[in-house]
Amino acid sequence: MIRFISRINKTYKMEKIKRTISILILIPALFMFMVQSLHAAVSASVDRTQVADGESLTLTIKLDDMNEQPDLAPLKQDFDVYGTSTSSQTSVINGKSTSDISYIVTLLPKKTGNITIPALTVGSEQTKPLTIAVTKAAQGAHGKQTANVFLDASLSSDSAYVNTPVLYTLKLYYAEPLSNLSMQPLQLANATIEPFGKNSQYQAQQNGKTYNVVEQQFLITASQAGEITIPQSIIQAAVLQNNPNSFFAMQSAKPILVKSNPLTLHVKPIPQNVDINDWLPANSATLKDSWSSDSNELTVGEPVTRTIVLTATGVEAASLPNLTFPHADSVNAYPDKAQSKDYVENNLPAASKVFKVAYIPTEKGVIEFPKIAVHWFDVKSQTMQTAILPAQTFKVLSGKVVTPVQNSAINSASAAQPAKTVIKVVHSKLWMVLAIIFAILWLVTLIVLLMVISKFRSKKVSLTSDKQTSIEKPDINQALKDIKKACDHKDLVAVNHAIVSWGNALFNQSFYSAMDVASVVDDKALKLMLTAINKALYAKGEFVEYSELYQHIKSYKIMSDKDQEVLASFYPK
Repeated sequence: MIRFISRINKTYKMEKIKRTISILILIPALFMFMVQSLHAAVSASVDRTQVADGESLTLTIKLDDMNEQPDLAPLKQDFDVYGTSTSSQTSVINGKSTSDISYIVTLLPKKTGNITIPALTVGSEQTKPLTIAVTKAAQGAHGKQTANVFLDASLSSDSAYVNTPVLYTLKLYYAEPLSNLSMQPLQLANATIEPFGKNSQYQAQQNGKTYNVVEQQFLITASQAGEITIPQSIIQAAVLQNNPNSFFAMQSAKPILVKSNPLTLHVKPIPQNVDINDWLPANSATLKDSWSSDSNELTVGEPVTRTIVLTATGVEAASLPNLTFPHADSVNAYPDKAQSKDYVENNLPAASKVFKVAYIPTEKGVIEFPKIAVHWFDVKSQTMQTAILPAQTFKVLSGKVVTPVQNSAINSASAAQPAKTVIKVVHSKLWMVLAIIFAILWLVTLIVLLMVISKFRSKKVSLTSDKQTSIEKPDINQALKDIKKACDHKDLVAVNHAIVSWGNALFNQSFYSAMDVASVVDDKALKLMLTAINKALYAKGEFVEYSELYQHIKSYKIMSDKDQEVLASFYPK
């Protein structure tokens, strides 16, 4: 029995020792696990794992240190990063404070399919990779019907000739508030694209839903024949959404990416049977003219203005040709600079060019203005056409006077040739008499004008001289009266002003205070009184010798001319 109990005790002791050893082994392991858990606080998550093309998602990275920031460079391969922010929440549980720090990243996928958000480095740690699925956005009418924001692209024509502009129109439809709109530049091969006009904003109905619409037009001009693929236009924006968790009902901005439908433009070469000098491809072209006079009779020496307007659709103003205006030798021509304008007509680019020419007949008779023709290629009928202004004939009556003038060449070809001087002699003495009369009247007017100007200047000089004399040489008697009046009223400020006027008149100098006058008087008693006035005015002194002051000033006499010259050297005029 004793041996049995002894064996039990030994077994119990052995078990106790084993437990103790196990606990000693587990404690360090548990401690290491706790430390590792504390340092493994960095993690990443997304708000959704499936998004449509053009939609954004939010990546949230949990941090254990506010000063640490994750390296986002690995994201740029498959995502556009459209903003980052940091939030921090602090909570107290059972007296212990804990902080939850989040680094929030807004991402827009660059492609469709399964995309992996790679592991991101934060300090000495890394987040785990995440996988999201990006599906293609709904296309066609069904997609537009269900989308709150979509972008539509269209061409004025799906075919065009080389160097002929095509109107490319983008319309952004949105049924919810947007902000921060920006368009990614559209790059085309073998073609140029440039904005055409200003964008317009309006409302439109699409599939029973009211949308706000922003419309912008572009001109695409191909430089060589072939097929041009116009890729999807991409507009970045932010959808404004109410934040239900905000006490102040603030709005949050959710980035989106909207893409238009791709288009194809077929560019045709210039037809072989068309002269390159006559190449003006257009849907239509017209020539119209008007005259400043409705009569078919003109008068020698009297100008008449002709306005010619060339309009065309499907072209730019830069493509419209410069016109030439041939005319008879018996008329002088003075052309104005042509005025061009681009605009849109029936969803096509259109342009106009306005030419104005002033004509002055130089001799009576009959003159004819030849016809004007503009050749253009009709892109609809694939044929050459000609816009014509027929020749016009006018009868020129004898009139006033025609002086020698220089006949200006209107077209660029004749502009390089030497100008031809046309002199017409009119056998009439009336113009000589009129010229002499106008010359005499002009001379009389000039003489009267010079007399008025001279009189005005002399009066102005006289007034200025009188004014300067009154300032430089004030009346000494009036100054003495002012001193007497100021002394009687014991007005120290008035006394100071009156003494300055008296000094200016007596010494012919410019003084500004009684102290200035004291510096030139040779009466010691007067000098002391003037100094006392200055102290009383500016050093809070007291002056009471008003009667004595007036008597000394009244009896003061100007010094000799020799002494005056000595003073003048210190006070130059």
